[in-house]
Amino acid sequence: MPALDVEGLRRFHEVFLPGGRRVVFAGLVTDEENLYRDGSFDSAREKGGWISVPDALQELVQDPEILDGTDLFVPITHQTLEDDIDLAHVFDVPLLLGGHDHFPVDAVFNNTRIVKAAADAKNVMLVDIVWKDESVRRPTITTNEVRLAAKKKKSKKAAGGGEAAASNASQTFVIEPNEELLRRIEEWEKPAMEMRAATLMQFDVNGLAMDIEELVPADTVELSSVGARTGPNTMATLIATALREACGAEGALVNAGNVRGNKVYRDGTLTFGDLNSECPFPSINLAIRIDPETLRDAILWSRKTWLRSPGTEDADALHTDADMQVNETSHVLDAIGGERIEQRLYRIVVDTYILKTNPVLSKYAQEYPDRIPAIDIGQPALPLLLNYFCHRAWRFLVDTVSERERQLEDIVTEAFSLFDVDHSGSLDLYDLLTALERGFGEGMATPILARQMLQIIDANHDGAVNLIELTSGLLL
Repeated sequence: MPALDVEGLRRFHEVFLPGGRRVVFAGLVTDEENLYRDGSFDSAREKGGWISVPDALQELVQDPEILDGTDLFVPITHQTLEDDIDLAHVFDVPLLLGGHDHFPVDAVFNNTRIVKAAADAKNVMLVDIVWKDESVRRPTITTNEVRLAAKKKKSKKAAGGGEAAASNASQTFVIEPNEELLRRIEEWEKPAMEMRAATLMQFDVNGLAMDIEELVPADTVELSSVGARTGPNTMATLIATALREACGAEGALVNAGNVRGNKVYRDGTLTFGDLNSECPFPSINLAIRIDPETLRDAILWSRKTWLRSPGTEDADALHTDADMQVNETSHVLDAIGGERIEQRLYRIVVDTYILKTNPVLSKYAQEYPDRIPAIDIGQPALPLLLNYFCHRAWRFLVDTVSERERQLEDIVTEAFSLFDVDHSGSLDLYDLLTALERGFGEGMATPILARQMLQIIDANHDGAVNLIELTSGLLL
């Protein structure tokens, strides 16, 4: 929740009803700063004017400007149901409107009715607030869950589970599709859909550990992000390892709550859309310098719930890359980069969210600011991962040319000559598409992937890749 001081912007919105009743709404949003774009709310985050949602709500309910003459105060949040329930147990508010969760909620917790319409743009929750007479201070609140649909169908029942069931009447609101609008939306979304469908990696599901051994532990039998919050997870390990390689670091940590795809990869492909689902947050990743003792303590603190109650979810737990070995029982750090730990500083990739929420890392960052790079040199996970998998595709493509042990420069030269179909001295989109189909099959031979691969190697930005650019790009 930002503490705003912007001219013309009030901390709340008020509505006056017929009869003089005053209803005040206040947006508290969320404490997860990585969900905000840089510069949001007049750069409140960057300026340090940020306070927690509970503290912000405490200020608001004590504000005389809100207290005087207000008949109903309604907080509006964008956080998990668990966090909203915590607010309901601390603050006496009749109604709380929430977002963030991907399922509808209409339930009462500690006399607070929490209403969420879900995050799929298919539901609307209509809330009726009624004071039966002037002497009644607390209104009666009823809801209707409205399903938006192109044709009539049975409405799903809202999720509940509160201390008292909140009754509602559910209905479906039928929307006739606008064919012209649908056509335009499909046209606008086509590039994004092509990008999401682009295959970045193919692997043998029956020989997974051998096929992508550089990205996952040696005993891996299945690539999955299911259960990333409850214990060690192969997709989380793959993401951490890829981030380590993309940043040229010695290790990487990934927050369990940031691995969100909840998918088992049984078809042997990893697409850009998969990565986007797994890593949707824009928090910045940095390669910090850190000693092994502090790194160990940070991992141990993050996994305290796993240690106390194995199998229990904890979004703050930290996953490590494939070569940072952590004892599965004690969660003690045994190795970094697959080697015995030395008493020195290691370059470890973490995101800025972890640096703030993990108390061990937060304290370390405050004590040793010179070991934490400036945030403007970091990047979110998604572009780093895309860059890594494009480089990986180039390397594997070049490796398919020759099985002999030779210097990389010689292999790249031979591969370049083979890929340069028209002998123009540069590789364009057509050349690379042909090479991708020859090396990987039709699944990875897409214009979207080919353009991305050209872009990361094309140093002079002329739309093609020459031999010097390819050699330099693969030797980095």
